[in-house]
Amino acid sequence: MAEKKTYPKGITAFAPNNGAPTFVKGSLIITPKDLTEWLNGIGKEFLVDSKYGKQLKLQITEWEGKLSLSVDTWKPTPNGTVGNSTVTTTSAKNDLDLVEDDSSNLPF
Repeated sequence: MAEKKTYPKGITAFAPNNGAPTFVKGSLIITPKDLTEWLNGIGKEFLVDSKYGKQLKLQITEWEGKLSLSVDTWKPTPNGTVGNSTVTTTSAKNDLDLVEDDSSNLPF
């Protein structure tokens, strides 16, 4: 089941205007008062620690030609798992141990 998206208050994304150059991918409007109120309220739980201090991670998505910003809530899971899958690693030494050296058929 898809996770419910959370949309920050005070930030609105827009697709580029007709006739905009191709390097323009969209625009944002930030309303500081609304964003600050949201971050001090329910948005506080979405702040993450980084070496730069508290940050809010957002995703830019498109649906039916419209851009939107949602809170990026993805977090790595512990013990080498990603979502419902387990990531396994093997060392190169172990992989080499599986290869038998049979150079008797080489033409040189």
